[in-house]
Amino acid sequence: MTHTREPANPADPKFADADFADVGFTDAHLAGADLAEADFTVADFAGADLAEADFTAADFARADLAEADFTDADFARADLTEADFTDAGLARGDLAGADLPDSVTRVAQGNHRAASRHGRIRSTTILGLVQGGRAALGGDGQVTFGSTILKTTAHKTRLLAGGTVLAGFAGSAADGLQLFEKFELRLESLHGNLRRAAVDLAREWRTDRVLRRLDAQIAAVNSELALIISGNGDVVEPDDGIVAIGSGGPYALAACRALTRQADRSGLPFDVREVVEEALRIAAEICIYTGSVIEVRTLEASTGRVTGPASTGRTAERS
Repeated sequence: MTHTREPANPADPKFADADFADVGFTDAHLAGADLAEADFTVADFAGADLAEADFTAADFARADLAEADFTDADFARADLTEADFTDAGLARGDLAGADLPDSVTRVAQGNHRAASRHGRIRSTTILGLVQGGRAALGGDGQVTFGSTILKTTAHKTRLLAGGTVLAGFAGSAADGLQLFEKFELRLESLHGNLRRAAVDLAREWRTDRVLRRLDAQIAAVNSELALIISGNGDVVEPDDGIVAIGSGGPYALAACRALTRQADRSGLPFDVREVVEEALRIAAEICIYTGSVIEVRTLEASTGRVTGPASTGRTAERS
């Protein structure tokens, strides 16, 4: 039997799965509304207040969203193809997983740049390397707010799963620490299985209404595996065993790859700790958000022995 949805009444607070095709929302107040899977094809949102609205899987094809306010709105998996975002306020809007036209991408980038100009806590650079049964993971200690360095000796790496996993976070400190707690619980319940714990965490992080607003990334390594975990549901295992996240991540990644490839060409063995330290130092020379106080931990498969943290540069305070 074919089910035909009835057009929704904008006065009805129950909007999930509603059909809003061609409906006008001019100056409408839908703050906090659940609009999951609603069809907004050709709908007119001019001047509408959509703060904190949940648009999960909603279809905005050809919708006119001019001047709409989407503060804190969640567009997870929404199809925004051909939508017009002229003058739309996307402040803190979560567009993760949305199908975005170029116009939306430009608006989002503009909001990001504006937020940066008004001051944003930035940190950090985390770099991990797995090679030959050994693993090293390190990070710098700098925390920057706008153009001001607030701290140089922050600790952003942790030892998890009874000493078998090293992890570091980039992003908000509070968010990163909360994710560490979740990650450690996953690792304990799965007896230290890093890959399964990462997938479970990414799934929960992506789907949970609270967790998906956390602004951080995690890099995790054991003696055999290196992973990057994000709130978009991504679990990435690089081909070369090198993981890098944070503001200086691209510089640290490039430096680490260059150092390991040069060592491979020369046929000489190399120490993973020394490579990670040197790559982070190079990143600190390029990235203004990466500091010179570097903390590195290492893990060996054969003995299960963990060394570190060891700090280079100025002496870092120990927790």
